[in-house]
Formats: sequence, structure tokens, C-alpha cells
Amino acid sequence: MIENIEHQHGGGGYQAQNSWTIFRQMIIPFFLSGLGCGLAGIVLNHVAEWPVFIDIPQISIMVPAFIGMIGNIETTLASRLSTNANLGRMDTWKDIGQVVGGNFLVIECQSILMSLFAAFMSLLISTIRETTRDKITLETTFILCAGSVISSILANTLIASIVTILVIIGRRININPDNISAPVAACMGDASTVAILANINSLLYSQNPKNQLYISVTILAITVLIMAPVFIYLARHNNSTRSVIYSGWIPLLAAILLCKPAGLIMELSMEQWPVISTFFPLVDGVGAQAAGLQTSRISTFLHSTSQMTKTKQDSSSTELQQQQERQTTKKWFFSPLHVFFSKELHSKLVRMLTFITPISHLIFLSIIFGVQHLLNEPSFHFTIAFILTHLIAVFLQIIILLYLSYLAVFWTWNHGINPDNSVMPLATTLSDSLGICFITIGFHLLNLFNDI
Repeated sequence: MIENIEHQHGGGGYQAQNSWTIFRQMIIPFFLSGLGCGLAGIVLNHVAEWPVFIDIPQISIMVPAFIGMIGNIETTLASRLSTNANLGRMDTWKDIGQVVGGNFLVIECQSILMSLFAAFMSLLISTIRETTRDKITLETTFILCAGSVISSILANTLIASIVTILVIIGRRININPDNISAPVAACMGDASTVAILANINSLLYSQNPKNQLYISVTILAITVLIMAPVFIYLARHNNSTRSVIYSGWIPLLAAILLCKPAGLIMELSMEQWPVISTFFPLVDGVGAQAAGLQTSRISTFLHSTSQMTKTKQDSSSTELQQQQERQTTKKWFFSPLHVFFSKELHSKLVRMLTFITPISHLIFLSIIFGVQHLLNEPSFHFTIAFILTHLIAVFLQIIILLYLSYLAVFWTWNHGINPDNSVMPLATTLSDSLGICFITIGFHLLNLFNDI
């Protein structure tokens, strides 16, 4: 059952869906994206032994922030496009061209500048340890920066194209884009992102030292000095993205900074247990999917109902309007009991996501185990203790993540900040940090009992 609430923007409306409808629309993208996360872990476990990762450890340190950065850029894009679609701003091809064109300009300049910042932060973090500090040279620095920038452009262009197509098709066939775009954007590109990053850096590293420097400097000059300023100029003159190009940077920068300690933990953990790299993208990605779906739907709800001019005079619309009036007040703090156990619309979504996340992990772990054996990759012994530890870790991650994301959406909205641009990056980063920390703690506990 879908009930539309009409508002000022043409034929758009908020789709108030029951739990079964949401589950039915999001389960396939959620499952496919989870498979992508698991595949990303297998790919990362494979490429971690490549010479470029061993000789330039800054790449390993950068991986969580880089994957998170791509996810942040794409989930904010998915949320913006979904909100615009649900508000009726993408119902004509002219509107689609303006909205999509402007947003592509934004993500390309974000790709260039944020990836360069991530590379710089990785270099800074690597100076803490002597083993990584000694491997910093002029050539490796330029390889890291150029490889990060070109990989980010390629990965973001690929994923953004898929997300845009999904939003347009979803709107046309009456599937809420919020239910499909955020999960796909959060994790579908993880495997491709890791593969692109590894292959681009490996290709640059395989050149002789003179060519390494020449090619890397050329890439940085073209992208940073020419492409980025042009994209920023054009995005500023697009009505759909003028505000984003001014306000969308701080959350992305903050997300990269917050993710760096997790990257250091990941690099240290991979040294002690190389196989742990298989599970980081899965845990981080599934959590990011759940948080992205929750944030996108609540944000669309707030945007839609805040501009509502009339409602249908039936009981369902009245209930939704009353809920909107309660939730768009200055109150932003809600108790865990309210978030997880109330009868309100968004609490039902939180319960559903909390329930399906551990179950989905059981399925994904089984698939990872099978794929590793099929490809003759180094496998991990899936003991009962490991599975229980893994499930406890992801359960703690998801309840903390969903609760804090819930509060963050209402806090930003009540302070005049667009949740589409601000909450998504921080939620994804929180998912990465919590996932890496809890899985690492789990491996330490298993190591104490000699179960690894």
C-alpha cells in the first residue's frame, strides 16, 4: 500500500509504505550489494599481497577512507536524486538533464579533491610508524596521489551512472528510489573500487621511476588544475547543485578525517591476521547500506512533509501528518526505546533493518566461504565461536549505527542542515569505524582462545 502526500512540487509525493512493501523493494538490492561487499573483501585479501601494496603501505592505510569516500559521495548523490525524484523534480527529461548533469559535475569535482585529501591524510598517518615512514619517497607519494585521483574518478563515474539509472527507472515503475538507490550506492561499487584502486596503482608502479613521476604529475595537473575548477564553475551555475557545491564539503572532509584511525587499525590488523581483510568490507558495507536506507527515507520524509500544502482526508494521511508535526519540532533527541520500539513509521524501519542485518551476514559468510574454496583463495576456518563473535560484532555495530544516524537526521534538519548532504558521509564513516573496531576486537578475543 502506497499513500502519496501531495505538495508544492508538481506530482511528487512522499510514499508512506508499510514494512512489507519496503522489504520487498529493498531486499534484492540489499542482497546484491552485500554480495558486492563480500566480493570486495575477497578482492582486497587477494591484492593485499601485490608488490604495490607491500612497497607502498600508505595504500592499505588509505583503503578504508577511500572506500568510505566513494560510498559517501555516491550515497549523498543517491539520497539527493531520490529526494528530487520523490518531490517530482525528475518527472520530465528536461528536469532529469538539469538535476543529473549538475550532480555529475558535483561528484566529479568531489572525486578529485576528496581523493587527493585522502592520499595526503594517508601519508600523514603513515609517518607515525617507522616501518611505513621509511617507505615514503617522492615517486611513491606521486603514485599514491595520482592513483587515488584517477581511481576515484573512474569508480565514481561508474557507480553514479548505475545509481542514476536505478533512480530514473524506479520512479517510472513506481518503486521508491530511496529503497534501492542508497543500498546500491553504499556498497555495490566496493569490489570495483578496490579493484580499480589496486590496478591503477599497480599500473603506475610498474613503470620505470622516471615515467612514474612524469605520468603521475601529468595526471594531477590535468585533474586538479584543469578539470576540478571547470566542474566547480559549472556546478555553481546549475540551480540543482548550487547549494551542494558550497555546503557539501565539510561532511566529506570530516568523514575522511574520522576514518583515518580506523585505517591504521585495519593496516595493523591485516599485518597480524591477513585474512581479516576479507571481512572488513562486508561488515562496513552492510552497515552503511542500512544507515543509508534509513537516512535517505527519513530525509525524503522531512523534505516532503515540510512542503506539504494539503493532505488527503483519510485516517492514514492524518496519522502521517500528526507524526510529521511531532517529528519536525525542535526536539531531536529520542530515547533508544522510542527509536527501536515505538509504533512510528521510522521505528518500524529500524526494527526491520536490525533484524535482517545479522541474518544477511550468515548468508554472506556462507557465500564467502564457498567462493574462497572455488577460487582456491586462502580460506578461513568458520568455527562456531567465530560465527557467534561475528554476529555479536555486527549486531552491536548496527544498533549503535542506526540509533545515532536516527538522531543525526533530526538534529541536522532542526538546525537547517540538509541531511542528504551531511548525515550520509558521517553514517558511512561511523559504519566503517565501528565495523573495523568490533571485528578487530573479535579477532583478538578469538586469538586469546586459540580459535584462529
